[in-house]
Amino acid sequence: MEKLKTHVITILCTGFMSLGLFSCENFLDERPSKSLATPTSLEDLQSLLDHVSFINGRSTDLIDLVADDFFVFAENYTPRSLDERLSFVWDKDARYGNGWASTYQGPIYQSNVVLDQLQYIQIKDADRAIADQIQGSALFHRAFGFLHLAQLYCRPYSITASSDLGIVLRLKSDITENSVRATVQQTYDQILNDLKKAAELLPPQTPFPTRPSKAAAYAAIARTYLFMRDYTNAQLYSQMCLELTSELMDFNDLVPLGYPPVPRFNQETIFYNYCLASSGMLFPPRAKIDTVLYSQYESLDLRKRVYFYEDGGYAYFQGSFEAEESQLFDGLTTAEMWLTLAEAQARGGDVPMSMATLNQFLKTRYLTDSYTNRNAGSANEALTVVLLERRKELIFRGLRWPDLRRFNEEGANITLRRVIGGVEYTLPPGDPRWLMLIPDDVITRSGIPQNPR
Repeated sequence: MEKLKTHVITILCTGFMSLGLFSCENFLDERPSKSLATPTSLEDLQSLLDHVSFINGRSTDLIDLVADDFFVFAENYTPRSLDERLSFVWDKDARYGNGWASTYQGPIYQSNVVLDQLQYIQIKDADRAIADQIQGSALFHRAFGFLHLAQLYCRPYSITASSDLGIVLRLKSDITENSVRATVQQTYDQILNDLKKAAELLPPQTPFPTRPSKAAAYAAIARTYLFMRDYTNAQLYSQMCLELTSELMDFNDLVPLGYPPVPRFNQETIFYNYCLASSGMLFPPRAKIDTVLYSQYESLDLRKRVYFYEDGGYAYFQGSFEAEESQLFDGLTTAEMWLTLAEAQARGGDVPMSMATLNQFLKTRYLTDSYTNRNAGSANEALTVVLLERRKELIFRGLRWPDLRRFNEEGANITLRRVIGGVEYTLPPGDPRWLMLIPDDVITRSGIPQNPR
């Protein structure tokens, strides 16, 4: 599936080296040769979108590095790179890795190439469904990239969204276009517009979870609305997704454990995506699971066995839906949709339905015949129960950081803390360090405004 034709690889590499997001002025001095081959058929465009490492593996592990799923000791902290260490403790000058560039150069740029080239291809009636799927896939990948970047580089969605600085919305493959930061409102409007158009074009299911489907588009829309704290629409689209695909793994079938404990492309995977983790702090034996979190798993909860292993008195994560040890899954799953639906129902005051949704999900995670249904006497109690299970289920999925941001927008008043070598570092609510700094070279070459400090 990942095999690309030579001329397709040529345009990929050329685009990577001269992406206009960083500079249009420098690039104008050296225009691409007209002789460079470009994708000219539907097969070529599908090949671009099927290149998993460029499309499905370009999000940044920074979103997990700055969250509170784990901690490290000083001996595992001090040998790391300066940027890694500064990011881990939310230093005001932290500039970690190249996550900004990899997402723009990967799914966003490649999707724009596909969308731009598609308009020049004559589509036969017999190929219309294929062309629609290609267009829908490109719109989905672009929006999914935008959504990931928005959780790191702009403020959470709020009543000030129309004036807050968002990300750069690259909607064309023309690398000479100037880079301009949109507002947060424009950012989320574009994400939703792309995803809703994709949902119209995509088939209900696809043969490979690396390819987006209608169910994946609905799931991404539900996630987007959840991040926006629009729980009515989060409920609507999570329901629409689950009407198309709702299967859950019975964790009893995963015991005794194989390797990896959770198989890649399992039946819960709606859309497969991963971040190529460059931070060694994210993995065992350095990353130790937050002890308070780990204590929340009951002995009969099979996630305690499947997602973690214990060594030397500490727990370590092993439950990624991505089999490679240097990668972390951050795609879309049915489990996430069950939990999104349960949360939205609780926030809407439908306590019986929220608990019914949660119980239907949780019984797949417990030892056979050992699960006792959760109950709640109020909407607030139901929400507390659901959010705890969301925390326990979606660990190391790139979701904890966006959750913390939206919770603080609702007044949760969560302060993050690290202790390294006896020194405490904190990140209080409302601090500008909840926004990552855009890489310096992007600021220098494009002239876009930097996030405040």
